[in-house]
Amino acid sequence: MAELIVALLTWIAVETALVMPPPPHVVLVAEDEMAELAPRHIDVMGFYDRGTATVYLRADWDPADLRSRATLLHELVHHVQDFNKVPSRCAAEQEILAYELAVKWLRQQGVADPYKALDIDEFTIMFFSTCPEG
Repeated sequence: MAELIVALLTWIAVETALVMPPPPHVVLVAEDEMAELAPRHIDVMGFYDRGTATVYLRADWDPADLRSRATLLHELVHHVQDFNKVPSRCAAEQEILAYELAVKWLRQQGVADPYKALDIDEFTIMFFSTCPEG
């Protein structure tokens, strides 16, 4: 997995012109444990913990599966954003770049409908990346 992480971090750095950070910690966890660890306790394939620079992936994460790799890439984008102190109004706003790059990467891998591959649509991405008012 270490080679994949470096390859994806390199791709992200090239695409964003941001500095490539050292690789984060990556931990595979059971699905029920993921629900406990994840922010808002939602069912997710992965998430990034900024406090510990750790990417958590569900134990069923499969390095041969493009969706699994796109999930890792998405979380690595957050690691790059955090390392480079990319400004945002809230953490949710950082989802925009993470999804944009995951979609772009999937297209480069030959996936015709990356939104379907990620089981998401543009409206949901907009919803997830909206800062709460207040």
